[in-house]
Amino acid sequence: PKSYRDLAVIREIASKFDAMPPAQVIDRLRPLAVPGNPWFGSAGELVAIAYLKQGKPAQAGTLLAAMAKDKTMAPSVRQRARQLAGQLGVDAIDTAEIARVSAPQ
Repeated sequence: PKSYRDLAVIREIASKFDAMPPAQVIDRLRPLAVPGNPWFGSAGELVAIAYLKQGKPAQAGTLLAAMAKDKTMAPSVRQRARQLAGQLGVDAIDTAEIARVSAPQ
């Protein structure tokens, strides 16, 4: 099934990431690093790091911000993406979520 093939691609690239050219990582994972794709978090993190290796922090920050705001993403991935986007100067804070958490009980 396609979901297993996609997972295999992510695992292959993750295992070879340090030896691969960043452009190749981006080309292979770009179709998976989009909101709505079940592999958005895993592929998105690798693509964002590849953008950083290319010296493209704006693209990395934009992708990380999208991940941070994606409510279908695991909370740990969203938090990590939010922190990394913030380090890159990209606002990844969901104000509606802050209001909900900050509201008196």
